[in-house]
Amino acid sequence: MIILPEPKSLAWHEGAYPFGGRAVMQTNHLFPDSRKALLCTLWNRFSCTASVLTVEQNPLLPACCARIGEGSIPALSGEDEYAIEVSPAGAGIAAREETGLLHAFYTLIQAIDPIDLAPGQEKLEIPAMTVHDHPTIAFRSLHVCVFPETSILLLQKTFSLAGLLKCSHIVLEFWGTLQYDALPEMAWAGRSYSKQQIRPLIDLANAFGMEVIPMTNHLGHASQSRGGMGKHTVLDQNPRLAPLFEPDGWTWCLSNPTALALLRRFREELIELCGPGSFFHLGCDEADSYASCRRCARKDRVTMLADYLNGLSAELADAGRRGIIWHDMLLERAVWRPRGYTANATPDMPTDRVLPLLDRRLIIADWEYHVEDEHVASADVFKNLGFTTLLCPWDGGNGKNTLMLTGAVEKQGLDGIMITTWHHLPSMNKQMTAHLGAAWNGSAHTCDIPFHYAAAPALLRKLMPHPSRYEDSGFISWEVDSTYTVNP
Repeated sequence: MIILPEPKSLAWHEGAYPFGGRAVMQTNHLFPDSRKALLCTLWNRFSCTASVLTVEQNPLLPACCARIGEGSIPALSGEDEYAIEVSPAGAGIAAREETGLLHAFYTLIQAIDPIDLAPGQEKLEIPAMTVHDHPTIAFRSLHVCVFPETSILLLQKTFSLAGLLKCSHIVLEFWGTLQYDALPEMAWAGRSYSKQQIRPLIDLANAFGMEVIPMTNHLGHASQSRGGMGKHTVLDQNPRLAPLFEPDGWTWCLSNPTALALLRRFREELIELCGPGSFFHLGCDEADSYASCRRCARKDRVTMLADYLNGLSAELADAGRRGIIWHDMLLERAVWRPRGYTANATPDMPTDRVLPLLDRRLIIADWEYHVEDEHVASADVFKNLGFTTLLCPWDGGNGKNTLMLTGAVEKQGLDGIMITTWHHLPSMNKQMTAHLGAAWNGSAHTCDIPFHYAAAPALLRKLMPHPSRYEDSGFISWEVDSTYTVNP
């Protein structure tokens, strides 16, 4: 029996706790109704729909503890976020806070073993075991892009899988797919979502214990479309909005006060949509056409960018949030690219000179997709200057990039991991147990991708109700398509 992410300490014992079509979990913790409903739903699904859980309040139990049957409450030790003790009498859970209580529950339900599922004679067991567990990396985030081809169902599957695997944050980026009040052209007509359609996803993430981090690009990628496809969400629908951007449309024009006012309204709308939180992702990568219009070119481009980013940081701080920016425009290409790192500052575009001028409240998200060393040297630059630094792997192959970067976060004393999926969300989902397992366990995790190809779908089948249509099964709506490749 495999439990994912693998707990730091898991010992199996003789015997098992048996239960049938109904089970009761007692806790002194007052869960919100939405979270209580999620726990009961997960119990039912991981019981193959054969058992129904009721959650009851018991004020006599210790804080942040729960019990099923007559289970004994285990003692927490050392770095434990949670502990579980299962015996033939029942299951006991102890945690330091509500998040740990949720994580313990996600571990426990994965151990449910169906013995007999015939209607009226349901028999299931949880093997006797002792678990002590905690995350190696506290900030474990997943960056999810919503493209016009991304379905709500795929996002539900992704959020549910990430939540069960103990992800802490979802970074949510819309690529022409959110209908803003401030500018209708920011959404593709007929291929985008209203806020009412997105809010249930936010609620789902929150119920699992994850914070949703809103994101919209504040410099490059202003087209909200992939560069190689030639689309532009705004200008393809209304060319009269061209002054909002630099001449090629790829970068926002920082000399245009209308553009800056629109970006402020986008931030406000996204924060309202995504709810309470501590962060906002500002993007700012691959801005090769930054300050290329006549108005911007007359200004000191380094000072203008520093003032812009520091102003964003100050505004977000007033809202109780910290801004996150991608790293690549802050490193000189001639120095770093020959060493295999991602860097996009050049002598003609010296945005690397902005780095020492930046507000240290900004968080640097260092994406290094081709670095497979145990030490990520670029992160040292940001850490040594006093920046909170995240490493951001992407991996459509053997898992080595994720494994190395999560190990580097641990060994270099960095601040977190942000696993990126981009336009490969279905293929990344089938590896999610490997990627988020590495985020939970750091260098101790083994990314055995062939194993995880089966493990992730096995969890998905329990997380989501069985589909009524073939197209709704699995991670993607088809089985064979000659035009599809993992790494186009």
